[in-house]
Amino acid sequence: MSLRSQFTDSEWSTLEKTPVWAFVMTAASDGKVDKKEIAAFAKELAETQLYKDELAREVFGALTSHLDNVLPGCVQGAEQVLAGLGSAGRILDSKCPEHADEFKGSVLLICKNVAEASGGLFRRDKMSDSEKTAIVVIAGALGMKLS
Repeated sequence: MSLRSQFTDSEWSTLEKTPVWAFVMTAASDGKVDKKEIAAFAKELAETQLYKDELAREVFGALTSHLDNVLPGCVQGAEQVLAGLGSAGRILDSKCPEHADEFKGSVLLICKNVAEASGGLFRRDKMSDSEKTAIVVIAGALGMKLS
């Protein structure tokens, strides 16, 4: 059974925007979004079926069918993106708590893979400090408890 039926159209739209907001915030955190980061995000969406969480698979899979329509609405200022991520976290916690942590973790995995897609060839840590900070901020906005 589809999990889509548990959400209003507005809530579902927010969940679909969540990985895009997280991608934009992570990739742009160092001042530029490069081709490797875009390719990493596209790869994550293309491999949606590999995610463990059923809700993440369903949302990310639905997103791939109309990413071109969703993307322009996701390129916003940091305040709007953080508000959207916060809204997504609350929707997940209230409507689907059994999937909330896994979905949020899946979004952070996308961020990690995007951040590690670029960076110096000989750098041990391919993630910049600004990308690390962005991921921590995204986790906080989603309502994740960091230990």
